Amino acid sequence: MPLLLPSLLGCPASGPAHYHDNSLTVSVQPETRQTAVANARIKTLKENAFSVRAPLIFNALPRYLRESTEHLDGFKNQLDKFLRTIPDQPKLPHYHLSAASNSIIDQLAQRRADGLY
Repeated sequence: MPLLLPSLLGCPASGPAHYHDNSLTVSVQPETRQTAVANARIKTLKENAFSVRAPLIFNALPRYLRESTEHLDGFKNQLDKFLRTIPDQPKLPHYHLSAASNSIIDQLAQRRADGLY
């Protein structure tokens, strides 16, 4: 990925810039729209990866669920009971959401802000 350093190098943003150091030469090319779109897609894929989202969701759960010593079936039963208390509020036209989105993380953050747990 090309580096964008024109303001640091005193070069116009429209053309390539070259910076020479004793041990290093950096060539800076302006970022194309296609590269920016590709970078945004990669960022979205990373942010929505299971390995990133799962810990965020787990850490958003109440402490009694996170620290549960139940076996898997017991934990799943406790989790099911808890999830039934979370409202399903899909984003619809002319429908006000109290939370930022319908995601579990946002719904739980809103419940904490409302003092519900």
